[in-house]
Amino acid sequence: MTTTSDSAALDGNSGRLENSAPIAIIVGQKDSVTWHLPKSLLTYHSPFFAAALEGSFAEAQKMQVCLVEDDPESFRIFVQWMLAEQIGVDSSVLGVEFSDEIAKAWVLGDKLRCPRFQNQLMLQLISLYQNQPICPIAAATAYYRTAPNSKLRKFIIAKFLHDVVDGQNNKTRFKKGWEAMSQCEDFSRDLMKTLVLKKRERPGKAVNQTYLYLEDDL
Repeated sequence: MTTTSDSAALDGNSGRLENSAPIAIIVGQKDSVTWHLPKSLLTYHSPFFAAALEGSFAEAQKMQVCLVEDDPESFRIFVQWMLAEQIGVDSSVLGVEFSDEIAKAWVLGDKLRCPRFQNQLMLQLISLYQNQPICPIAAATAYYRTAPNSKLRKFIIAKFLHDVVDGQNNKTRFKKGWEAMSQCEDFSRDLMKTLVLKKRERPGKAVNQTYLYLEDDL
């Protein structure tokens, strides 16, 4: 069903969908998916695409951009967002297993330099985990695919501490998958750093401070 906000977003994009050269976006490696999207739509929403397609790079000459390291499903979510300017899935219905898809899409948004896209994903992630323990797979995505001090890492740490240290779900530490995260030096370091800094207050309290995990949207 198309909502009023959907229609407004599509109307706003109509000029960017018409009379614009199609660009081939090849996503993934083994099972790659190719999208043919208007150049003006891509460059409007993503500084990454603007730099690649409006300069003298090979991509601009070939009218093609290869994202071989990225996930086709993440890019599908991004395309939906470009067209409707909102995330087209309800993560609360899909369940906590979907959190890794959100995390991977957030990583893609970071690469494409789209803070509004990232913020909508983060709000969905926060909503999804309101009454659920954090998923170790999403934590692995955050720590193995983002830079130190990323907002996604900060949320993962806050939520983990909320679940474990604050006693909201003291079985979380024993969930399958956390063994691998214990080998991640950045994860262990961030845990200890946060515990030291927050020793005078509940360590997981920050999980409710949403603004801490949103990107600056300039």
